[in-house]
Amino acid sequence: MTDMRKHKKADKNLIRFVETASMIFDDFLKQFGFESYIKEVEDFFCTMIYKKNDLYIKISANIHPKDYPYYYNVILGQGSTDWPDTDWNSIALWLIKKEIFPDLKAKEYSLTDFDKIDSSLKNAKIELEKFGNSFLKGDLTIFKKVRQDINKQREPYKIYQPGKKRRYKTIIDTISKKLKDKFS
Repeated sequence: MTDMRKHKKADKNLIRFVETASMIFDDFLKQFGFESYIKEVEDFFCTMIYKKNDLYIKISANIHPKDYPYYYNVILGQGSTDWPDTDWNSIALWLIKKEIFPDLKAKEYSLTDFDKIDSSLKNAKIELEKFGNSFLKGDLTIFKKVRQDINKQREPYKIYQPGKKRRYKTIIDTISKKLKDKFS
């Protein structure tokens, strides 16, 4: 098992979130060859990453006051887990759920009630097994289609630079443009 890295101001609810998620996901994902890679808790965020070759599953939670209502996501990816690559090479599980069953409600998982985190994470595991099963088994057909559709709709990152006469100009970030082209 991967040790959890905790920052000095790590939130106790996020520590419990990672501990609970570990109990639910570690052995389950190991059945499909995914090994625990990172477990990190910060003051408002936590990240867990499981890897199998170039595939990864990331469980990330956000309880930043400016991002209320709090939420977490199960994310499927292929390639680097470093920024900015991970922003372009991955998609949330709920997007695959929405692709397979357009009439179902699909969005991030709520994290507003930590007393219900156990049942919520168990539900997320069931949904990963149901909607992400092909990804877990190495069939990336649906994953790549959804990732491509999402990335086609996105714009590359924009950078605002000071120009002449204190006016800002907008330029396209070249790295994100290359990633958009690669994953669209």
